[in-house]
Amino acid sequence: MCGISFILSSSEDVIKKDELFSSLLNYRGPDYSSSQYVQLDEQLSCVFRGSVLWMQGESLEGQPVCNESGDIFLWNGDQFNNEEPNVESDTMSLFRKLERKSGEEFVSVLSTVEGPWSFIYYDNCQKKIYFGRDIFGRHSLLWSGLLGNDQGFILTSVARRQDYLKEVPALGIYEAEIDSLNNIEKKISLYPFSHVTAEQLLIEDLINVKIFNSKVAHGIKVPLCKDIPSSSVIEELKSYSPVLDDQNLPLLSKYMSSEISLFNKAFEKSIEKRIKACPNKCINCTKSLEVCCHSKYAVLFSGGLDSALIALYVNKCLPENESIDLLNVSFECQRHQVSNSKKRSRNVEVITDFNSPDRLSGLACLKELEKINCKRKWNFVEIDISCEELKAERSNIISHLVAPHSSVLDDSIGCALYFCGRGIGRLRNSLYTSPARVVFSGLGADEQLAGYSRHRAKFNEFGWEGLLNEINLEVTRIHQRNCGRDDRVLSHHGRSTRFPYLDEGVVTCLNSFPIWKKANLYLPRGVGEKILLRTIAANESLFTASKLPKRAIQFGSRIAKLENSKEKGNDLCERIQEFRNIEDWLSGFFALKNVQHSLRTLLH
Repeated sequence: MCGISFILSSSEDVIKKDELFSSLLNYRGPDYSSSQYVQLDEQLSCVFRGSVLWMQGESLEGQPVCNESGDIFLWNGDQFNNEEPNVESDTMSLFRKLERKSGEEFVSVLSTVEGPWSFIYYDNCQKKIYFGRDIFGRHSLLWSGLLGNDQGFILTSVARRQDYLKEVPALGIYEAEIDSLNNIEKKISLYPFSHVTAEQLLIEDLINVKIFNSKVAHGIKVPLCKDIPSSSVIEELKSYSPVLDDQNLPLLSKYMSSEISLFNKAFEKSIEKRIKACPNKCINCTKSLEVCCHSKYAVLFSGGLDSALIALYVNKCLPENESIDLLNVSFECQRHQVSNSKKRSRNVEVITDFNSPDRLSGLACLKELEKINCKRKWNFVEIDISCEELKAERSNIISHLVAPHSSVLDDSIGCALYFCGRGIGRLRNSLYTSPARVVFSGLGADEQLAGYSRHRAKFNEFGWEGLLNEINLEVTRIHQRNCGRDDRVLSHHGRSTRFPYLDEGVVTCLNSFPIWKKANLYLPRGVGEKILLRTIAANESLFTASKLPKRAIQFGSRIAKLENSKEKGNDLCERIQEFRNIEDWLSGFFALKNVQHSLRTLLH
């Protein structure tokens, strides 16, 4: 995981802009930071910056990387099909393959990469840059477009909130001529991914972008199966019991036996290669020569179906002496308790309660995981967040990390993920900060297996065809709605985020299954959606998680109760529009850095 940026501007302004953007970038890559300055002509310069979190290879590889020709490469990615991930970093491996290539030859190299990525590549000879994100946009990249000659052209993983910064659409690989700032928006071209439709390219951000006919291949080998069940299959689907009990479970397991076997193999492989590629050190032992005995892996853990299965499969892929951190976030809920004394006076006591729905389901699932593997050290980290801390961190940091998103839903999810991913809480009643280098997220399961209530609504109104169209839409737009935001928020803590449900092999596997083997919406809520995963969980003795209905993190963690209850998820959130003035933001940002430093010193 890295923070990368490219700034093209007048020579007198480029260094100032680099200093402005570097502060948030450095949080993403705490192990190394450097920049490369390039003078294009007397008036025009550019600067490339990379901040590195060591994730592959025997030793850390700094960025930007350069060659004798003056080409420069910034790679924020993980190549999970790298032939020797523990010997050489994927950054250098890719750089050597990309050198002296351009156009179709250049993009064909990137089409072979399996894993999340965003990148910036400068071709010094042709005065061009190439940039882009993977098909799901799992790693963030923002761009500015043309701001006028006094502003320049900007690409960056993260930045403070600015109206002119937007997410780079994850629709392919971009090529831009940077010999001048004049009409730069008309000098950008796109090699679209092979799955991208003409309709997807008709967006405002691409209005002046030239679209090449050449398509970029990717790792999703099979498109979504759009078969509709026959009348006889529908009758069988309706015949199943509405509960996942001892009588019904064997029937479902037999009915989906092939799909269960294939998914188990694909999902375990996705977890295994995300562990295999990672250095065997936590974030605190990067420079230590001694064997690291701390947790290297954490799970964003609500005790729900998706996170429970991730924890289970991480358990399968790790040696038993390795601990696993289960990060569980809860926001305060204040209750008023009235007591009557003998003198008939009424005393009102305010009780702060952190027993959110996710806390309770997390503890219940923890007990089942401990039964499954009693030799494993399961670290259930209780992350309790007060209203005061929420407001402070939102104003100074979170509002900028979720940008350019601005909805109430983005605010709630962004805040919950920020504190959960930070990993500061209590472990067995003692203060604890997770040292995990990798944090696993369950994003992608609901989108592919009809986990949201809107899937059921579409099914009820338009049948199986309507459900399939909604699933296809969810997966297609996940780069716009979720991935970039989640990556910016979680990576701020110097950890690498993994989305195993969005692994190319897992998506290919799920795409090959008929929809009724993934979801049976004739069955009630908490049973029918994600029926494939529920059956697997129940067979693995994760009984609590297998029966839990979908509960969004903003409700499970109870952050939604702290805010205006009349707000709707799509409403513009005024809370994350604050502190937009740079002087206010910088003063708050550096004040918060001092507080965080003191807190970390205390905890360690």
